[in-house]
Amino acid sequence: MNFETISKHPYRLCVHYANSGFDDPAGPRITCIAVLDKQTGQRHTFAPHRVILPTRGQVITEDEWDKAEREALSQFYRFVEQCPDVVFIHWNMKSSFFGFEAIADRFQVLGGQPVEIPQNSRFGLSNALWERYGDDYASHPRFESAIKNNGIGDAGFLPGGEEVTAWQENQHTIILGSVLRKAAAIRDLFDLAAADNFRTQNQPLQHHKRETPGRPSMMPAIQQEMKRRASSEELLPVLAQETRYLAQWAKEVFPGEQTPQPVSIGNRLNTLHRQLKKPH
Repeated sequence: MNFETISKHPYRLCVHYANSGFDDPAGPRITCIAVLDKQTGQRHTFAPHRVILPTRGQVITEDEWDKAEREALSQFYRFVEQCPDVVFIHWNMKSSFFGFEAIADRFQVLGGQPVEIPQNSRFGLSNALWERYGDDYASHPRFESAIKNNGIGDAGFLPGGEEVTAWQENQHTIILGSVLRKAAAIRDLFDLAAADNFRTQNQPLQHHKRETPGRPSMMPAIQQEMKRRASSEELLPVLAQETRYLAQWAKEVFPGEQTPQPVSIGNRLNTLHRQLKKPH
């Protein structure tokens, strides 16, 4: 399968997941799986913490986590069973160490019976990019580098090691947001490559024709303007763009959930104005 073939396929799902780390004596546990439907934009998540819904300070035993993880994986495989004709677009999920086989093995350890996802229903984006653009399509770590090179929003994105730390600290919502962000990044990188707009590490950014929203990355620009002692009026466009990005990012990372309204531009300007008036 290639980009052209997959682009014409009627049912395409972008998938990614996180685990509790390869040093976890109980696992590694599957801490979250996120699936993004490319056609509808609908997001599906399967995570043990959404089964238990722990309250702050609640102590969850290993047996309870086992049961919750098994239920989350059962939900995932029921979902897979209902989607027999889809193609799963993934990033490097191709081994028993990390991938579809690792998820299946973990489910079997917990006493479950996984549903087979055939090889012809999987499209490895990282390998496809390597075949099209060569070994230097992105520097290591390739996923993060490809996202950065192509100007794709990375708000909420955590490297695997930080997802492990978040699990250890019971920061389950942070893991959820990270895995959803990665599924969205897979979608965006696929679309860029399919349209031949993918930017490798050796191409200038202006060759990238598609701007992908969702990254609240304007704070450095605000800080730079403050160092220049710019007026609050000059900062208004920067703040306006930041606020739009924050609102869009919140809707994408937490679909279907009530999210805080963006911070008022006026309030932000008032704060900045007071800071700008302070003497050196």
